Amino acid sequence: MKGLSALTLAVALIPVVAQAHTEEQPSAVAYTLEDARSGAQLRAEADILMPIIFNPCGSSPAMAPVQERFAAMLHGITENRHKFDIVIVRADYDYQMSLVDIACPDFTAEQQADYDELNASVANSVMDRMDQLLAETAERGE
Repeated sequence: MKGLSALTLAVALIPVVAQAHTEEQPSAVAYTLEDARSGAQLRAEADILMPIIFNPCGSSPAMAPVQERFAAMLHGITENRHKFDIVIVRADYDYQMSLVDIACPDFTAEQQADYDELNASVANSVMDRMDQLLAETAERGE
């Protein structure tokens, strides 16, 4: 519970002005408790994508369309708070990866193709949900 208490304290100090760094370098972003709550689903979906898009073992050319779709989706995000959510997820993923040593599998070509097909399917499904979520948020004017 000590970790939860620290999180509760950090959230209680919001709104904060935070510098969110993405490719477009948005300016200072006011990120409120309500933004954190409403962004939870987007962050959860993005969390599923991180090990697929930023695979620590690299990726084959077969994953290029998935990575391009992810980049295009990020480029299309207009709300700074959503950009901030993605930055949070990426920072969390990078930190988690800094804590472990990865032993990458030595796949045969057939195994790699099966692995890429599964990852592409998962990633596209997640991005479909993220696209829908972002569209719904925009429609509600949130």
